[in-house]
Amino acid sequence: MLKKLVLSLVLVFTLVAAGCAKAPPTETVTLKIGSLPRVFDMVLYTAQQEGIFEKNNIKVEIVPFTSVVERNTAFLAGQLDGFVDSIWEAVNIDKDQEICKVVGHNLMPDMFVLVASPSAGITSPEQLKGKEIGTSTGTIMEYALNSLLASAGVSSKDITASNVPKMPLRLEMLMQGKLPAALFTPPLSAQALSGGAVKLLDDSRQQLAGPGLIFSVNAVDTKKTGVTGFVNSWQQTVKLINADPEKYRSLLVSTAMVPEALAATYQVPAFPEVRIPTEAEVKTLADWMKSNGLITADIPYSRVVDKSFIK
Repeated sequence: MLKKLVLSLVLVFTLVAAGCAKAPPTETVTLKIGSLPRVFDMVLYTAQQEGIFEKNNIKVEIVPFTSVVERNTAFLAGQLDGFVDSIWEAVNIDKDQEICKVVGHNLMPDMFVLVASPSAGITSPEQLKGKEIGTSTGTIMEYALNSLLASAGVSSKDITASNVPKMPLRLEMLMQGKLPAALFTPPLSAQALSGGAVKLLDDSRQQLAGPGLIFSVNAVDTKKTGVTGFVNSWQQTVKLINADPEKYRSLLVSTAMVPEALAATYQVPAFPEVRIPTEAEVKTLADWMKSNGLITADIPYSRVVDKSFIK
């Protein structure tokens, strides 16, 4: 009896082991992610450098672009699975139909800084009334400008928003006195201040933007495990960076194209883990876009956000 029992157990374990050996390996999902030379895109390059994508069973091809227009064109043409940007971009892309989904997002400070030219003699927001301010109209830059001005009691109707989309040119015009004031994002905001520009307002108290993980509807539907792996990779990578930011300074300098004069002292920011955008956050952006003629109808929250990837 005992001999039969032992033989039976051996047979069971052999069959189990054979079944495990024949189990197919988990397939690695490939994602093409668009990138711009900005501060929070360094998270992508850190994850790639440290092998975090591979640990989450995904292969990520980071595709660099020099402008939002160029990147969005590639995304709409189906050449990218996703990108990292403010959820403003998702609302704008989805204004007419469901094309993309925000699967995670958060806000972070120091994304926008409003400065005055060194030669303008402007030291307070109130002195901007009647003045021209360099920005990029019809974008999140104009939304941020209006929001910052409103926080200081200055109406957008009291200033002239001058459309200078290319920030290096905007900075050049500011420093030459051709613009009395302008809005910048890092690292050009730091470059402007190092050159003598006067800080008037920033978003340290009223955070207006931050990284959003944005994927095509097709990627969300057909590459769910890959999108999940990407979200997990982001969460793990920001913890890694925040634990030892100095280790990744050179990567930030190269990713965000930090000017050489600032490279040695430029601070690596504390990056946030992503969360689900609130309905209020999406509505605030959509309402501003509607009031400024950028969209014509209300946009449902469910069109823009997929809540299934973060629990």
